[in-house]
Amino acid sequence: MNLHFVFTSLFLLLFTSICSGQDRTYIVQFEGQVDSYMENELRESGLKLIRQIFDNPIIYLVQSEKKSSRVDLNTIHKLKNVMYVFENRQAQLRTTEPNDPLYVDMWHLMKIHAGQAWDFATSGLTNQGDSIVLALFDSGYEIGHADLRENIWKNHAEIPGDEIDNDGNNYIDDVFGLNISSGTDDHARRVHGTEVFGTMSAHGNNDLGISGVTWNCKTMLISKSQGGIFESDFIEAYNYAIRQRKLYNDTGGVQGSFVVAVNLSIGIARAKAEDYPLWCAVYDEMGRHGILGVSATDNDDYNVDEEGDMPTTCPSVFQISVTGSDRFDEKMNTVAYGPVHIDITAPGQNILTTTLDNDYSPSSGTSLATPLVTGAIA
Repeated sequence: MNLHFVFTSLFLLLFTSICSGQDRTYIVQFEGQVDSYMENELRESGLKLIRQIFDNPIIYLVQSEKKSSRVDLNTIHKLKNVMYVFENRQAQLRTTEPNDPLYVDMWHLMKIHAGQAWDFATSGLTNQGDSIVLALFDSGYEIGHADLRENIWKNHAEIPGDEIDNDGNNYIDDVFGLNISSGTDDHARRVHGTEVFGTMSAHGNNDLGISGVTWNCKTMLISKSQGGIFESDFIEAYNYAIRQRKLYNDTGGVQGSFVVAVNLSIGIARAKAEDYPLWCAVYDEMGRHGILGVSATDNDDYNVDEEGDMPTTCPSVFQISVTGSDRFDEKMNTVAYGPVHIDITAPGQNILTTTLDNDYSPSSGTSLATPLVTGAIA
């Protein structure tokens, strides 16, 4: 198969069934605002509201009050004002280990002709002087890494450490992004998120380490560090980015942030888009405000058009699906493909990037191909 390859990335996540022993949670889309009557109806059906996780459409995370048994979803769906209800499905990291020793040459940047793009722009600013922002959702990051810390987005509407939700977005002290597990910006220190961050937007031209595809763009860090990553976490993460871009749009750039894309190296292998209508619909809402979704496909050799994969098979025109190539512009043997749903292929083999302990190491996989595309958008 002849493919044209342009960008790169390493680190992917995959959805699996809900872990045993954990409280069952569900995601519910409502037709309108949820009132006390609706809360009572849910409670009588064995569910209680946890929190709203998406603004438009209105989506809530709810929890079963009966840990030992499943809730009858058909009964919930028949309730007044309920449009959709689904079990909240869990994700796992899906990474490909590097197949070569430490590789110190960033071949992928030459392969995608990054130098020609840098001749055009490296500032990370719009013509109006606003910071271009990329959002990244993963399980954690080494925010103190010397090649990353200068490019971390800051929520200037929050006052650090005062334990007050200064900007009224329902999160306290989310200065350096959001950890969904805590509702604050205390990101866990994790390898995979650090690798994706560095590939996409490590500080360039600073006489230190490596360069990301974009040298100076700000990266909005969103993470989930505890209890596994579920479908509801993706929806909530996207909503966090949308709120910042919507505020930017509504105020003419006076408030909020110019978020242009969200990188997601997470997914569900062999899953059908029609079974995830809420998740897929989020991409259209993102696009309505000016944000593109960029997602990695599975690190397994199969046709997603036939067998499925989420979210890379979502039909939204605002969703860009990425798979991985090698040094010879051939599809990697261990990645999924699909002429209908996969939009672009980018280098994903032996990509030198940032890792823990202020260090650098090569990694491979679609999770590294994807942030190359996201960085190129910026």
